[in-house]
Amino acid sequence: MSQSPLKVLLFALSEYGNFNPSLAAAHELVTRGCEVHVSSFDEGHDNGSGPRARVSQLNNGDHGPITTSTSTTALPVKFHAISGYSMGTGFAKHPEGGSFQDFQSRPPNSIFLPLPGLGTLMCWMTPAEYKEAVESCVKILKDVEPDIICMDPWFSSPKDACELMGRNFVVLSQNTAQETLDSIQPMGGVLWKYPMLGTGLPYPLPLHLIPSNMATVFRYVYCLNTAPEISATNAVRKALGNKKEFPGLVKWEKDNHYLIPCPAEADFEWGYIPENVTFTGPVLVKGTGLGSDPGLLTWLQEAGKGNTVLINLGSNTKYTHANAVEMATAIARFLESPVGQGRQVLWKMTPKASGEDETREAIQRILGNFCKSGRARVEKWFTVEPGDILRGGYCGAMVHHGGANTYFEVLGAGIPHVICPAWFDLYTMAARVEYLKIGFYACKASAPDLDATEIADGLITALDLSSENTKGEEIRQNALNLGEITRAYGGVKVAVDKILELSKEKKFQRP
Repeated sequence: MSQSPLKVLLFALSEYGNFNPSLAAAHELVTRGCEVHVSSFDEGHDNGSGPRARVSQLNNGDHGPITTSTSTTALPVKFHAISGYSMGTGFAKHPEGGSFQDFQSRPPNSIFLPLPGLGTLMCWMTPAEYKEAVESCVKILKDVEPDIICMDPWFSSPKDACELMGRNFVVLSQNTAQETLDSIQPMGGVLWKYPMLGTGLPYPLPLHLIPSNMATVFRYVYCLNTAPEISATNAVRKALGNKKEFPGLVKWEKDNHYLIPCPAEADFEWGYIPENVTFTGPVLVKGTGLGSDPGLLTWLQEAGKGNTVLINLGSNTKYTHANAVEMATAIARFLESPVGQGRQVLWKMTPKASGEDETREAIQRILGNFCKSGRARVEKWFTVEPGDILRGGYCGAMVHHGGANTYFEVLGAGIPHVICPAWFDLYTMAARVEYLKIGFYACKASAPDLDATEIADGLITALDLSSENTKGEEIRQNALNLGEITRAYGGVKVAVDKILELSKEKKFQRP
């Protein structure tokens, strides 16, 4: 009698970047012969691809063959919708209205300014809706009866459901170790050693900046612990029977296991790493490949390896007119420079709806000739995964927002970063690339708004191959070395190996 396949349930937020690690793990798990279930909010996105659609694409083979090691057809991944809606929808429903970008895009070290979106970032649904989401997750847990559970670290409602059901879980992080480890570092290291989210401070922290960092930590803790959204949600949690602290405020617990996709060598130095933390290397989604867009592939091939600059500030970024003009100007300055000769730029540019026509007209005035000659392409959405473009070896550098998935993809490609932090929790990624000397923190004086000169200068320094450019040479070599280290980690295969290993431990098994 054949043994039943291991049943794995992955809970993931529906935001595109948050969902990626779970989708990548789901694909690897089914090829290992597992029965895989993925649960999220059932919403679409600007590119027309929400979680349900992305799971269907996985089952159709868009992310690689769906066969097991014995070449038999794998079981299809099953999608389970959770009652509720995404963080983005929650921000739009906020009394002040807006998007994630509107609420979380703020200058560095401005944590003392009012933070109307911080409570919403943790509790974007009403208390009644949150209660329904938890009950929905409990029902899914009862229906699926998973052998092991994987969890998005920012997804509070299924964490509460797991508490009610007496289940531990494996956290499948999409972030660096900072989001898990900083609060448990020896001697209160979170206060004096590591730059707090939103500060834009460097690492290691200079002595004269430690008071500012400490003040920011205390302010952050105060704002979260007094946020009315969290207090109201805690009331319904208590009524449900939840006794633990609100999950969004808990970074690490001893009874769960944490899979960290950031290579240890590509992060800050951590004085204490618990036994229940595993560094896996990037857990990234495989796309359909460059072959699915022959026109783009030909364009990249004609320029040659390493001669394309990729610009993508993330799926949540909508350009204002002013920022679009700054980026277009930076592109023009780079392409006009001696370093830019023989190179080209691929820019993902989604404008804000208000003033979209004027924004596109301004870009056309600045980049029209470059677009006509084929040295610049401006796309609202890529038809292939950015990771596929990077893995092809055609890019010499990337301008990005500092999002973790993008950081990992650029790490793996072994090329320099030019980071333009898009919102408050991304300034530490810019500090990280400067500490590692693998890129540039652009727009320091203007962030979160863009600065054409800083972006262009960063690209020119990163790609200037002249012998006099010792800084650029150091950055390219460091990026190349970290690329080799990153690729050697194993990524999703190591993550799934660990999930399968942990499934044999009693504390992760169903009661």
